[in-house]
Amino acid sequence: MNQVAGSELHNGQSVVINTGKKEDKSREEKVLSSLEELRKASDRTLYKAKTVFPFVLFPDTVIVDYQKISIVTREFLNSERVDAINHEDLKNVEVVSGPLFATLLLKTDQFNPPLTVSYLHKNDALKIRNILNGLMTANHAKVHFEDVTNKKKLVKELEQIGSVDISE
Repeated sequence: MNQVAGSELHNGQSVVINTGKKEDKSREEKVLSSLEELRKASDRTLYKAKTVFPFVLFPDTVIVDYQKISIVTREFLNSERVDAINHEDLKNVEVVSGPLFATLLLKTDQFNPPLTVSYLHKNDALKIRNILNGLMTANHAKVHFEDVTNKKKLVKELEQIGSVDISE
């Protein structure tokens, strides 16, 4: 039985049929290569911070990577919820700080009210804000940094771009 190239309707969804032709294999290789590049970029963590125990019984984790920021919320033993936001979707990053701890607020169109992470060390929250502001600025300027191999230097540059100078 011969397969037909193109798409057919199967249970209300479009299905692309692979004919085994050279063009189909080439397209498939391009897609797989693109997905592999995205995976590599998202596997590269730029910064990670945890909330402070005992103020949070099950500490939450904030992970900033090349593509997104992930908030891992733990509410009980062996349970967690992961919220991930692409840098392009961030509208604003705020830090509300006290003498020792800070709350990170991430504003997007997806989450209303904003995602919040409380009881972070103040320095961690400020560093995350600066890195995210640097990433948002770089994305807006269409800067691509996926090929940068010196992670420490990249983080330092992003922090400087995203920092807020409050000295007078």
